[in-house]
Amino acid sequence: MASYNLINYSYRPSKNIERKILIEILREIYGLEGCSRYSYIGLGSVFFKDFTLMHKTLGINNMISIESNTIDKQRIEFNKPYSCINLQWGYTYDVLPNLDWTGKKIVWLDYDGSLQNYMFDDVETIFSNLEEDSFYMMSCNATFQKYVNKTEINFDAFNQDFQENAPFDLKPKSLMSSKESPNLIRTMLLNKIKQTLDDKNATISKTHEKLIFIELINLRYKDGAPMFSFGGVITKKKNASKFKHRKLPYISYRVKGLLNIETPILTNPEIVLMNKYLPKSKKRFLSLKALNFIPKDSKELYYDFYRHHPNYQEIID
Repeated sequence: MASYNLINYSYRPSKNIERKILIEILREIYGLEGCSRYSYIGLGSVFFKDFTLMHKTLGINNMISIESNTIDKQRIEFNKPYSCINLQWGYTYDVLPNLDWTGKKIVWLDYDGSLQNYMFDDVETIFSNLEEDSFYMMSCNATFQKYVNKTEINFDAFNQDFQENAPFDLKPKSLMSSKESPNLIRTMLLNKIKQTLDDKNATISKTHEKLIFIELINLRYKDGAPMFSFGGVITKKKNASKFKHRKLPYISYRVKGLLNIETPILTNPEIVLMNKYLPKSKKRFLSLKALNFIPKDSKELYYDFYRHHPNYQEIID
């Protein structure tokens, strides 16, 4: 069963914040006018939330949604919000090789489940074709529960599933701990990206003209299952300084700086009250007597992402 039949993606607060952070990062590195010249490739399902944001906030008019669930074809076509979204039917590993890769792209493959070997085929296709200054991001379940049975780990099954993409120095905690597993996913993806770009750069003699990948996103969130998102830009080595050392607080150049999105459970009146005292330094905000009745941990979580925090309300006609 498709995940959109189990979870309403419109009402996932951490996912909502992740989308807004991605938009802010894209604006930061490309500028609003620059973003509008990009094409977007993603996985829309029946909600198309990221497509709506890309179009409304960045002005992107050329978008491709890869859809594998042909059983719900009529429903997906009905829910497509804009005519500028081109639906491509099939699995990512079948569709991606047949796309037109001319022009700069923003790619976000927001996979439903855990990391699988076909995702590395997607990486190879994408980085073999992406033009410089394009953006890539992927999201998947942050755990490897399939290979863990209580305290025992099935290394053979892991190596068999991921074959050449499996690291030779795999540590047990990388599979057993949801805090450690994002680093394993990141390492495996970086290895595949480097291998693909090395092949692509083989015919380029000048070092400064070679393509490199710069990490910008290492992000973990949880609305149910723990999820991990990883992404960045592909650019020429001589242009790397354009993307490095950005001051936006949500950019994470390595997994040690993993951005962890957690959303507190708050009432709408509590949110309205806290907003009245923001922006303010975190220390001053947490010490406000007017907010003493709100749990400190809830205030801390809200403070970190208050600009992106969704506000859901039921409207009764």
